[in-house]
Amino acid sequence: MNDGILDKEYINKRKKGTYFHRLKRRAFEVCYIIKEHYVTKSNISLLDLGCAEGALFDLTKLFLPDLSIDYTGIEYSISCLINSQDDKKAFINSDINKLPLKKGVRFDVIVMTAVLEHISRPKILLSKLSDHLNENGIIIITMPDPFFEKIASFLGNIEESESGHHNPINRNELKNIIKDIDLYMDKFKKFMITPWGFIFENKIERIYPDILLLNQLFVLKKK
Repeated sequence: MNDGILDKEYINKRKKGTYFHRLKRRAFEVCYIIKEHYVTKSNISLLDLGCAEGALFDLTKLFLPDLSIDYTGIEYSISCLINSQDDKKAFINSDINKLPLKKGVRFDVIVMTAVLEHISRPKILLSKLSDHLNENGIIIITMPDPFFEKIASFLGNIEESESGHHNPINRNELKNIIKDIDLYMDKFKKFMITPWGFIFENKIERIYPDILLLNQLFVLKKK
C-alpha cells in the first residue's frame, strides 16, 4: 500500500489474524448502525469508498443476512479489483477524491472505513458526498483514534505498508470540518480494545473507558 492505497498483498493479509480482526470489527460496527437506522427496510443502496476487494459487502451478508444491499464500491487500486467481480457487487476503479458519480445518483448509506484519514481535503469530499446522500441517508465513518495512532507509530506497530496516513481527526475536528456544509454529526462512539481481538471483546467494551478504545465511529446525516 502506498499513500493509503491498498495493494493485493495487503488484501491477502486481511484474510487472517490481526488484519482480519480489524476488518471484521469495522464491518460489525458499520452493520450495527445500518440495522439500527434501517430496522424496517428490506433493501438499501450502499456506497463503499476505498472498498478494496469489497470485503465489507461480504461481511454484511454475515451480520445483516435479512437485508438486501445494492452495493457500489469505489477503489483506486486495480490490483484489489482483479478477480473481485461479483454479480451482486458493482465496482468503479477511480480516485475517490474525484467521486465519479453522475448527478442525481444517491445512496441510503455511504461508508468510509479507515479511509478519511488518508484524504488531504476531507471537507471537499464530504461536501460532495452530501449531494449523493438520500434525505434520510447516513454516512458512516470509522477512523483510528489520533492519540493511539501516534503511539502505535512511535512504537513501530504500524508497518511501512500501512503508512501514508494523513492525520486521523477527532470528534471536535470533524464537527468543525462539516459545520459549513450540509451535514451534521448524529452519532459518535469508540470501539476496539485491542487490534488483535479476544473473546467477549464487544461486551467488555460496554463497561470499558471510552478514552482507552482504539477506533472511532461517526454517523453523519443531512441537515
